[in-house]
Amino acid sequence: MPQSQVIQRESRTEVTGNFFYRAASFLFLLAIVSLVWRRNHFVNFGEYTPTVKFTEVSAFLALIAVVLALIFSKSLRRNEARNALLAYWGKYFLLFSVFLAVGSFWTLLFLHRGLESIDVLQYGRIFFGMTLFFLALFLGFGRPSYARLLVLSFLSAIALLPVLFLSEDVVVRNYLIVSPSSYTLLASQPGTIVLGSFLIFPAVILFSLFVAGKGFKKVVSYVGAMLLMSLVLWTGSRAAWLGTLFGCFVVVGVYAYWKKSQKEVWIYSLAVILMLICSFLILPRLARNTVLVRVFPDLRVDVQLDRKVLEKIAASPDELTLDRIAFLWLRLPTRYYFTAHRPKPELGFYDGRGQIWIEHAKEAALNPLGLGPAYADVLSSEKPAGFSETLSYARSANAHNLWLQVLLSAGVGGLAVFLFMTVDILRKLFVLVKSNYATITLWLAGGVVGILINLFFIDGLELRWLWVLFALVVLVHENFLRFRGQGAQESISSV
Repeated sequence: MPQSQVIQRESRTEVTGNFFYRAASFLFLLAIVSLVWRRNHFVNFGEYTPTVKFTEVSAFLALIAVVLALIFSKSLRRNEARNALLAYWGKYFLLFSVFLAVGSFWTLLFLHRGLESIDVLQYGRIFFGMTLFFLALFLGFGRPSYARLLVLSFLSAIALLPVLFLSEDVVVRNYLIVSPSSYTLLASQPGTIVLGSFLIFPAVILFSLFVAGKGFKKVVSYVGAMLLMSLVLWTGSRAAWLGTLFGCFVVVGVYAYWKKSQKEVWIYSLAVILMLICSFLILPRLARNTVLVRVFPDLRVDVQLDRKVLEKIAASPDELTLDRIAFLWLRLPTRYYFTAHRPKPELGFYDGRGQIWIEHAKEAALNPLGLGPAYADVLSSEKPAGFSETLSYARSANAHNLWLQVLLSAGVGGLAVFLFMTVDILRKLFVLVKSNYATITLWLAGGVVGILINLFFIDGLELRWLWVLFALVVLVHENFLRFRGQGAQESISSV
């Protein structure tokens, strides 16, 4: 075959490979935008239904497109720097997966549990998060603008929330038809805790744009951050409140460090406090009262819903009325349950977090190899002699702490691997804070710290945006190191 034909053929295959590469990038960003497209994950009261959703389909198609791109493009296959980066993180994930499997087989073989102790669905959630991590690294390596696209995708996902909640009818059909004597807003339900965790990063992004922006952009960003903070409060998740506030204060600290100004610390710290106050005040009355009850459980405030309105909604579940729309939004931060039929034991500190952590730490000490991702089901089936209602509640609950969750799922070895990963992420973030005076560094510093604070109080190994956020830090760090000599470092005020 003549040399010219060989070159022409190779050129065609490279073009085809680049096409699949761009298709994979588009599909991956689509998956990130659709992160909230799981109504059952955020708002259902029933069990989680393992249905395949838009996020998984988009990510799976992106994976196929990546494989095709690698088949056709030699330049993609021979990118040594990117391949070394993927191999480096692949070692972490491979080790962590091995420790997860060891915990499951320990439970299956030596604790004589059934196959249900290997929770395939939970494995799927964790591995899907890892898949998003690697997709982000592969597709974004060497593209400084890719990180911004990823972050903007997070913000775009927020726009889907009104559609999701207005189209939801599960509660009206399955819950309100059996009307209790009173409906009380007492706590966030698991779906809204997840939603609160998701909202931390977008809220911190908007606050970062306020801090680093100028003029009209500064005003718009502050108003947007305030509205998102209001939505975070509305979820009723105290862990999300703490994460968002800490994230915003970290943004203030990093920006003041860059500016070498104590004045900036005071000004923007007051802006955070003012944002919190205003976001609370613009909430509806019942939502404000719910926030107060979440902070002060003994406070006597009105948290009763209008039963006549609820009965009217339940009588016509298919009709989209103003009452129905108001109810769907009002129930966002709350769990409606029969207080008479479902008593909640008084557990003390933070809804019994202290008791739950103690009990799970004891179980972790007894099972140093871990119990697999289904550890909560294994523990909830055990009832030691003389157990009390409080102890039973603590044992049957999740660990409500990311590090305890990792320890119980993957054992001491898995915890060590996950700690190394997290420390590596924080080290890269520290390098960015010290050297890369860019707005995206503010986003990541506040977002990562906020999420880690949030996950000190909830399980989070299966949260997909945690893995994407970690991938963003690695991506920005690698691109910063590769391009800083070529004028790619941004100014503080850049977006």
